[in-house]
This record gives sequence, C-alpha cells and structure tokens, in this order.
Amino acid sequence: MSDGMLTVFVVCTSSNDWMGPPHNADWTISDVQVDSSTEQCLGDWVCEHRWPVVKAMVEWRSMAIDSPLRHWWTDGQRQIAFSRADRAFIAINDDQSKTLDEQLQTGLPAGVYCDVISGGLADGCTRCRGRTVTGHTHSFTALSSLMLTT
Repeated sequence: MSDGMLTVFVVCTSSNDWMGPPHNADWTISDVQVDSSTEQCLGDWVCEHRWPVVKAMVEWRSMAIDSPLRHWWTDGQRQIAFSRADRAFIAINDDQSKTLDEQLQTGLPAGVYCDVISGGLADGCTRCRGRTVTGHTHSFTALSSLMLTT
C-alpha cells in the first residue's frame, strides 16, 4: 500500500523462486486463466483478490476507511482488536493455542452484528450468511477472529 491506495496482488506458485511468474515457451508472462464455475485462477496463478475472505476484508476497509482508529487492544503477542470509530470493529486472533476471550470496547451500539469474514451479508444486507455476534453497549466478549460493520 502506498499513498493510501489499496493494492491486492495476483501471485503465483512455483517450486523455483528464480522462475518468475507463469510464462509461455518464449518466456512472456502467460495470461491468467480463470475457471468460470469457481471464478478461481487456474495453473500456477493464485488470485487472492478473488477469495471471498479477501473480498470481505476489502469491503470492510471500504466501509471503515474514513473513520478514525479507536479502541485499540492487544494481548501483547498475537491478538489484536480495534474499531474504526462507530462504523466497524475487528478482532484478530493469530494464536492457535488460545482463544480470544476478552471484554473489548468496540464503539458500536448494542445489537446483533454480522461477521463479514465468516460469510458476509446477503439479501440486500438484511441477512448474515456467517456468524453473528451480539454486542452489549459498546463491547463484545468471547471473540475469535471477526470483522463487523454497522
């Protein structure tokens, strides 16, 4: 990311790091081929930007981008949480050995929220396809990794 511009890369897999991206016989970079039924890349191309979880993270960022960072929390190791004012909240647990079980300040009003990473919204944002989390006035407890939007 530079100058505030979000960039999601298409990458490739290779057993030889010197080989570069997938290429044709004349060493020109091959076109990215996409499976029309799954919308995923074929061959050695890896299209993270097409993964539902990455799409959800980009949408979360778009929803929260102009809101200030608030309610920062960390366990000092591999768990963090923060809100973007009263627009969005995220909790990330990158520690497989323990759960994130804290009462965290979110800045969000009490209500039921959709975890947009585990499934996202459907039916014109009226139904959650993933987990829901019930928040009390400005706080949540017993979280794993989730991203919430208002």
